[in-house]
Parts: sequence; structure tokens; C-alpha cells
Amino acid sequence: MSAPDRIAVVLVTYNRKAMLLEALRGILGQSLAIERIFLIDNASTDGTRELLESAGYLSHARIDYTQMPENTGGAGGFHEGLRLAREAGFDWYWLLDDDVEPEQDCLEQLLSYRNISECIHPLVLYADGTAHEWEHIFDPITTYQAGLHNLSFRNGKDWCVMQVACFEGMLVSDGVVAKVGLPEKDFFVYGDDGLFGFKAAFHTTVTYVSRARLNKKIKPGPAYYSPFKIYYDIRNRFLMRRKIAGLIYVPRYSRYLFILFMFLLTIAYVRTNRSRQTFRAAFFAWKDGLGGVVGRQRY
Repeated sequence: MSAPDRIAVVLVTYNRKAMLLEALRGILGQSLAIERIFLIDNASTDGTRELLESAGYLSHARIDYTQMPENTGGAGGFHEGLRLAREAGFDWYWLLDDDVEPEQDCLEQLLSYRNISECIHPLVLYADGTAHEWEHIFDPITTYQAGLHNLSFRNGKDWCVMQVACFEGMLVSDGVVAKVGLPEKDFFVYGDDGLFGFKAAFHTTVTYVSRARLNKKIKPGPAYYSPFKIYYDIRNRFLMRRKIAGLIYVPRYSRYLFILFMFLLTIAYVRTNRSRQTFRAAFFAWKDGLGGVVGRQRY
């Protein structure tokens, strides 16, 4: 009889202490036992550590708490958390953000698909009852993601194929991480998980399943088009294309298609949020993207 799978959670947080407690309760209440939670605090300033201590989580036997010296973004947090988890040795890693709360059988449902995939994502539900639409087609030439609006689920399928990944609920095997590598911390935020999934798809069938459910507390709204989002989304697409060009053959002429797409994307952002800050963010995103600037930037 084979030994049960050893599962670790990598949970990254930054200044969301109340939601973090809800996430921890959901993780610890899973129907399948989780051996360890690697909790990465990205230098929170809202009293996260104090609240965790008062709630008894810092002394919890299954929680390994790490407070980063500075905010390294989601990319840096998941890079560090997954690095620590791999050093400890596990079979599977469940990557979660701090504003999500898994339903009690979420992990159990995810693992039920391990015979077809080693990189599995749950259905993400918002408080208004709508679901996040992760089913899409990814174009590595332009980095454009064409949304399919969860068409497979609406047609009765309980899982579908993804070409990218998301660290809000992704369950991945140690074998895939060994082949793909750790998340790209140079991204700071945005795109690091997408690139991870693109690379993982060369080794396993990256899947999105409907039976595993994850409740997400923050639904993208006006802040989705903030100067912060615009800067890192535009800049990191330049970085992503460079990374992809090191993985697959990318024709030289396709650079013009990429630049055209980036130009149209920038126009769309500026038209959505017309402000001096938006123009500034877009300008420096292009400047830093073309110049190969990485990591956290104060533009």
C-alpha cells in the first residue's frame, strides 16, 4: 500500500489580516489533512503578525511563518514560499492568496483529478455568485489571452484545459515544479503565474475543474485599471515575451505583432482611465519593459 500524498500549502499575504484569518480557517478545515502551511508575510504594515500571534497561529504546529524584510510582491512571495516548501520535501503544493477561502472539500476534489493532471485549478467564486473565467487561449507571440467565458463548464464538462496558471488555488506536483522551476520573482506582480502555467503545460495537462470550489473575497473592479496594475501588466508582458522566447521558437517578425498588440493594449488602458498617473505609468512601463528593468519599481 502506497503512502498518502504529502501536501503543503504556500500562502502569501500582504496587509489583509482579517481575510488572512478566514483563509487560514478554510485551509485548516479541509477534509484532507494538510501537513504544513508555509505562510509568507510580505512585510505587512497593518498588524498582521500581531493578529496572528494573538489568534494563536504563530505557535500552530502546522504553520511555518516567514516575515519578509520587504514587500517582494506576489511573485517574490510565492517564489520564497515554494522554495521553503520544496526544501522540506512534499508531493504536492497548494498555492493560495490571502483573499480566498476554500470550501471544505476543495483540496479533496482537486486531488481527485491527479490521474489526468499535475497542475490543477479550482473554480473561483465571488460573493455575488459569479465565477472567475479562467478558461482561455493564450497566444505566446503577443501574450494575449482570449477569454472563452468558461464555455466548457456551461456545456456540461467538469474540467477543461488551461494554457496558463494562477496562484489563487493552483495545486501542483513536486515533479512539475522540479521541471519548471520556481516562480519568476523578477515580475514582482502580474504574469508570473501565467508564465509558470505556460511552462508547466509542456509537462502536464494544466486543468481547470468545476467541482473544486474556492471563494474569493475581492472581485476585480476599478482598481484593476489603476496605474499600479497598468505599469506591471505592460512591463511584465515585455519580460514574459523574453522568457517565452527562451523556451520556444519565436519568429523574428513576430516582434512587430507583439509591439502592435502592446500599443493597442496601452491605448485601451489609457481610454479606460484617463489621468496623468495613467499616462505616467504607461510611459515608464514601456521604458522599463524595453530596457529590461525587473522587480519592484517606484516609477
